[in-house]
Amino acid sequence: MPSRALKAERKRKGLDTVRPPASAAARERTRTIWLSVALVALTVAVFEPVRHFSFVTWDDTGYVSQNPIVKQGLTLAGVAWALTSPGQFYWHPITWLSHMADVQISGMQAGGHHVTNLVLHVAGTLLLFGVLLRMTGRAGRSVLVAALFAVHPLHVESVAWIAERKDVLSGVFWMLTLWVYVDYVRTPGRRTRYIALLALFALGLMSKPTLVTLPMVLLLLDIWPLGRVGTACAERSRTARALPHPDASRAASSTVAALVVEKIPLFALSIAVSMVTFLVQLHVGAVEALETIPAGERVSNAAVSGVGYIGMAVWPAQLAAFYPFRPVEGWWALCCLLILASVTYAAVRARRRWPYLMVGWLWYLVTLLPVLGLIQVGSQAMADRFTYLPLIGLLIALAWGVGDLLAALRVHRIAVGASALAIVAACAGAARAQVAYWKDSETLWRRAVDVVPNNDLAHANLGLVLAAGRPDEALAHFSEALRIHEAPDVRTGIRRGTPPPEYAALLHSQIGLLLGRQGRWKEATLHFREVVRLRPGLADAHHALGRALASDGQLDESIRESREAIRLEPGRAELHGDFASVLYRAGDRAAAIAQLEQAVGLNPADRGAAKWHYNLAALLNESGRTADAIRELEAALAIDPAHERARRALTELRRKQPE
Repeated sequence: MPSRALKAERKRKGLDTVRPPASAAARERTRTIWLSVALVALTVAVFEPVRHFSFVTWDDTGYVSQNPIVKQGLTLAGVAWALTSPGQFYWHPITWLSHMADVQISGMQAGGHHVTNLVLHVAGTLLLFGVLLRMTGRAGRSVLVAALFAVHPLHVESVAWIAERKDVLSGVFWMLTLWVYVDYVRTPGRRTRYIALLALFALGLMSKPTLVTLPMVLLLLDIWPLGRVGTACAERSRTARALPHPDASRAASSTVAALVVEKIPLFALSIAVSMVTFLVQLHVGAVEALETIPAGERVSNAAVSGVGYIGMAVWPAQLAAFYPFRPVEGWWALCCLLILASVTYAAVRARRRWPYLMVGWLWYLVTLLPVLGLIQVGSQAMADRFTYLPLIGLLIALAWGVGDLLAALRVHRIAVGASALAIVAACAGAARAQVAYWKDSETLWRRAVDVVPNNDLAHANLGLVLAAGRPDEALAHFSEALRIHEAPDVRTGIRRGTPPPEYAALLHSQIGLLLGRQGRWKEATLHFREVVRLRPGLADAHHALGRALASDGQLDESIRESREAIRLEPGRAELHGDFASVLYRAGDRAAAIAQLEQAVGLNPADRGAAKWHYNLAALLNESGRTADAIRELEAALAIDPAHERARRALTELRRKQPE
């Protein structure tokens, strides 16, 4: 029989596992189940309204509601497209397949798609709780992190926005990878678990490429709470019981080099997906050129965002769907860099006594790195959704740091629990209010306009939403968006390089269209001229300007613009048909007839061709070619039997024809 001293030594080194009595283990299982039920109830209570929400105009169109491939549901062609498509700036086939599966199950009812997001978020929350509990054995702190992850207002965007399915889906794979990693560390026979680890990580990367930082996070977890970096570190950790297995001492004595080598396949996957993602984004034009946003501005914005997200985590007010990129004042960027560097230094210095502070802080920084804008993708300065996984690191540091502090101060457990519940309740209330802003497009963009000053993209999107039913309001928002976009930054006086021509052209085009609907053609032509200047190779730009000039009576210039539009896209029936109207107004009936004949010849069976057949019939009849006019009217009715004007004209011409 081993002596008491030997038993104590074996227990200290983690070689013996002291199993709790059966009744204690049963109580722990029961407590875990009830805590899990509470997490589900809390998350559903906050996000339940999303089942009544609609699609929004912010990427939901490209991902689902107007994506012709996704709208077909799960098909072989759709699977092939998902595996090869660079759509929406990312290669994320698993995300595409999840949207197709939603269509297969729920059709185009937005509520079903929202519910899937919620289910995935609930699953990620439960997995986070389970992983932290398995690694640390601290149920209270683990459930606090999971609860705050579940209902933090910064996470509303990831859950309530259908297009952000990639966040909640990749989050589930992130948590599953951590779960399998814990099994892999604990179990001597590891090959099967390592293969499962690689497979889950690959699925996560195929859901959202920003999971490339996961291998670095695994290295951090090796330090704490898994205690795999040096025996001394493991012994100093107050959560050494996280590895209750005879293999624990061998795991704890691993060297850093061995742990890095162990993760080389994971790093290889990360590098490969990073390269693919960058090339895809470069190909589709999502990456801003360095001359558009200089490197100094990118670094400044990254520093300010890194500190800003912490502020938003502590006080999540004035949240919006879009925060525009603006030049940052140098002194403030420097202050933020110093804050980040100082906290990093302090956390590393404290690693021996409080390893969770370093691990939580570095988790936050490492997972945030791909979305800080050092390689700028899109025109946002920051986004709530970018905190979905990084925030976990801050929550871990908070829960364990404050927990140990309160324990050292001997604060009563009831007071600690009440305080934790109050924090969770405050976050849940704020998140429930934030959820309401995602119910439809108008609510979403009005909120962004209200809380973020000089938000040009929010004004532009609100204008698009209002254009059909409230054109006057839409015109005001488009005009404000253009003013903001072309003006220098109100704080720094710096203008961010050359405005992207596509975006500026869109604003001018929408303003021109709305002015035209009001009959203000002279003003409209000024905006359409800007569209042509910004997009000279775009046929639609010349076409719109030509129509506006014709409406303003400037027929000669209208003819020139119409000819240029046809030169750029000679195969579009609409361009020939509208040019015919200009030529007719200019008195050249023969040329107008020729253009209409080209229009009907390009799309003879298209429903829209009925209009061109009817117009051609009218000009032929004016030219005395009644029989030809009758044939064109018959062709119009064959395409569109409901074309009443063509039917009446045909009846009249037949009545007048001699027997």
